[in-house]
Amino acid sequence: GLGLASFISLKIFLILVLYLFMNLLYSKWLKYVPVIDVMLIAIGFVLRILSGAIATNILLSPWIILCTFFGALFLGFGKRKSEINNLKSDSEKTRSILSFYEHNFLNQLLGLAAGITITSYTLYTIDQNTINHFQTTGLIYTIPFVVFGVCRFFQIIYTQSAGENPTKVFLTDRPILLNTLLWILAFGLIILF
Repeated sequence: GLGLASFISLKIFLILVLYLFMNLLYSKWLKYVPVIDVMLIAIGFVLRILSGAIATNILLSPWIILCTFFGALFLGFGKRKSEINNLKSDSEKTRSILSFYEHNFLNQLLGLAAGITITSYTLYTIDQNTINHFQTTGLIYTIPFVVFGVCRFFQIIYTQSAGENPTKVFLTDRPILLNTLLWILAFGLIILF
């Protein structure tokens, strides 16, 4: 993969080297450091979208990068909360890092990450570069879909303790699936018309 990346772009190669180095550090030491463990996972998502943007020659808004980072933090902290809820007293034995995460602490981290995710998406929709790129000011009307998605995931974490596998939630929860389809439809219609 690194060899192939070096032929595509030096920037992509350097991102992959950073990603590999970061994952080695995570696997060996940093997955045992609270907050840093989830932050590294979130940075991994940012590195993926950066490499994709470079490969496709798309200029990314700083707001969408922040939205990705904080959205991934939100999902990661939600995963930690659900793991603690589902494993109950065995959580510390199963995964030692969970002993550093207390419910109220996670509640604060979830609220912080969720709020910044929504704020950064909102700023993305009204950013002049976004408006110029899509030739519309109408993307602001997609914000309710993002708010609903965040609130629905909160509901799933708190009422079902099902945030342990965010991918499964996003692929099986009907309200989230419908919301995602409506967001895509609204986004598409706004930029087309």
